[in-house]
Order: sequence, then structure tokens, then C-alpha cells
Amino acid sequence: MSHEPSLAIVRIVVSVVKCEPLNSYFFGMENMKLACEYNAIDFTPITYTTDSYRIRHYKITRDSLAEFFMTLHEEDPSRFASFLSYCLADVLPRDSSFTQWGDSDQRYLDLFVRDLRVLGYELEREEPVVRPTTIGSEEEEKMMDALDDMLNKVNPTLVQKRRGARAVLLSEQPDSVSQAVSSCRELLNQTINSLAEGKTRKEKVLKILEGREAEVVESLAELIDSLYSLQSKGTHAESDIETALFVIKITEDALYYLLKSRAN
Repeated sequence: MSHEPSLAIVRIVVSVVKCEPLNSYFFGMENMKLACEYNAIDFTPITYTTDSYRIRHYKITRDSLAEFFMTLHEEDPSRFASFLSYCLADVLPRDSSFTQWGDSDQRYLDLFVRDLRVLGYELEREEPVVRPTTIGSEEEEKMMDALDDMLNKVNPTLVQKRRGARAVLLSEQPDSVSQAVSSCRELLNQTINSLAEGKTRKEKVLKILEGREAEVVESLAELIDSLYSLQSKGTHAESDIETALFVIKITEDALYYLLKSRAN
């Protein structure tokens, strides 16, 4: 299980963390053991740490759950859909009534369903059953492969920084959101600085794109700066993780546009 989780997988795991009924189920080791056994899956999201006495402590983390979802999705989409159907049958209300769910839980369930759709799965809540669809994350994966290839040609360390922004968001660190936003800001600025010289970032972007729609990239860079400044003030509102996901997405899109346009 070594593949980098797609942004849709990261968002799904974030929704699981934020939605209490999903959180209780998917981070329950016994639940996951039974679900994997029932669906004939020979690996689980359970990981462990070893203390100074060499005693293993087993648990499920955001990162291990994301790797589990990503591996199962890539290796066998039908089985991933069956696995989710089995799990959600125990979590979602039988009568499709969510009167006992809080507004926040319902909102994150809606986001969970949305990102499943982006990944290539449709949830029929009445049953509930998850079914694979023809629409998936192949385009995003191709785009990330192309972006990494272009970043690697500029500087191989930029690839690790891009992946690091996603990875840190799945970590258990209390400042993971601000770290992710900071990594995105550094990634964009370092890439631009590696490609051109100039007194200002806008001047550098103009040189890179030879004046073609440079305002677009600079506007996105300014937006990332503004969001970084807000995070740096130390506020931790409910929307912080969603802000970080948004920053990751627009950073990757801006870099893809910048490097692709430069190559052409």
C-alpha cells in the first residue's frame, strides 16, 4: 500500500473523521476486521507503533485508512464498493431518517457522498448500496502524474513537497492544516523562483508565461497568500480542513497550468 492517496480519497477520509457516526465505525478496529473478512479482503487499515518495550500498539490512523481506501479502490473497485456497502449498512439509518444526526454530521456525510462520486462511486442511500460508475478519478491521476513529471524536471524536491502537503493533512498533528497551506505556498513560490528571475513574483510569472494570462496564476498565488495569512493567525474554525483542501487543489491546478503553458 504505497500509492499516494488521490485528493478525493483525502477528502473522503476527512469527512469520515468529521462525521461522528462514520468516524466511530471506520476507526473501530473490530468493525474493520469484520468488514474485511466478510468481503474477502486480505489486508486491513490497521497499523501499529512499537514502544520502548517493543510492545506493539495497534490502531487505525487517517493515513492508514487513506492508504487502505486507495489500494482497494485501485486494485478492485467492485470490492471497494461492496466493502463500503457493508459498512454503510451498519452506519446509515434504516429508514433514511437523519433526525438524530447533527447538522455537522449530515453535512460531512453529504461531502463523503460527493467525493465518492468524484472517485467513481454512487451511493444509493435508501438501501444503502455503493455502486461503481463510469466516472472516476483517472483524469486527476493522469494530471498528477504529468504535474510530478514537470516538477521533477524543474527540481525533484518539488515533487516531494507537493505530496507532503497532502500527507501532512492526514497526519494527527494539531497544526496539520497550517502546515499543509504553508507547504502549498512554498511549493508555488519555489517553483516560480526556479523558473525565472525578477523583482516580484508577478514579474517572474510574466516571464515564464511570456505575458500570456499571467494574471490568472498571480491571482491564485495572492489568494493562497491570503489564506495562509488567515491560518497563521491561529484560528481553528470548522472550515479549516476544507480551506486546506481548497488550497491544495488550486495550487496543483495553478502549477499544472503554469508548467503546461510554459512547455507549449
